[in-house]
Amino acid sequence: MTKKALSRGLIVAVMLAGPLFALADTKLALDAKQAFRQVAEIPSLPLNIPAVVNVPFPQDLGARAQYAVFNVSDNYFEPSLLVYQTIVQNVPLNVFADNATEYASASPMRMVDNDMATFTEFEFVDEGPNVTEIRLEAEKPITSSMLSLVLDGYVALPTFISIHAIGPAVQTVVARTRMTSETVTFPEATASTWAITLEYIQPLRIAELRLAQKNAAVTAAPSVRFLAHPGKSYRIYFDADRLASGTGTGEMPNLGDDRDVFKVSQNLVIFQQNQLYKPADVDGDGVQDILDNCVNVANSSQDDVNRNGRGDACDDFDRDGVLNSADNCVNQPN
Repeated sequence: MTKKALSRGLIVAVMLAGPLFALADTKLALDAKQAFRQVAEIPSLPLNIPAVVNVPFPQDLGARAQYAVFNVSDNYFEPSLLVYQTIVQNVPLNVFADNATEYASASPMRMVDNDMATFTEFEFVDEGPNVTEIRLEAEKPITSSMLSLVLDGYVALPTFISIHAIGPAVQTVVARTRMTSETVTFPEATASTWAITLEYIQPLRIAELRLAQKNAAVTAAPSVRFLAHPGKSYRIYFDADRLASGTGTGEMPNLGDDRDVFKVSQNLVIFQQNQLYKPADVDGDGVQDILDNCVNVANSSQDDVNRNGRGDACDDFDRDGVLNSADNCVNQPN
């Protein structure tokens, strides 16, 4: 072969290498996508510049907690970071109050709406004394040792407070005492109803009334963080039934910095079943690995003559060290 011909052959080989590698990468990516049962579609994001986004998950990522962020627009997997946020789920409270003003905007429930812009105002007369009893009622007992009053602006503390935990019996947890702080601590008590008596000599408006709940449910909610670009759509694969390879990514940006992170609202995310999902079946016999009585050897019949839980294809009846599926004499050692 001449140098010219050899040279032409090398050029052809180089030209073919690109598509072949691309095909391999595409196959690997497809295999990875097929490992996940569910996807979270993010068709668009209101971004003007590239930004780190945080996508919350209302459900668990699956037993493996594995996921992959796919850039649908550019067809590649994005570097990403899994973040867990601690969420405290307090027991809901119903609030009743004596002497609360009758304005709708001053409803006692405004004291537990987690909105600092709202408040409950209490009736006030200059001659005094002014007293109100606030009752917190819960569906199940609450264990607590601290109460906080968050006041509206330009309001002084009540002068005195007393707190009672009401269960089968009435327990005084705070005897009448002068208030010097927005937070009052007391010996731990458990009750479904709590009565707070406040005495005040100046107008009183309470924005939030917070009874610390020591028995509140605490959960760790997952969210996925990645660098997103304007005009791009993304898909998060999650809930894998096996280790998904082929989701390798490029250089990882600094996703651990919480500054300027765009929090994606739930209405921008569509959770649905992954149409590409294929249950793990390593031997290709049509029986899922988790249900297969012989995972690594094809045996669609699932025959198990001796009923030992292991398929005949994976048994070694004659104990010669060769599995039945590869033994040319199943019943005689050879």
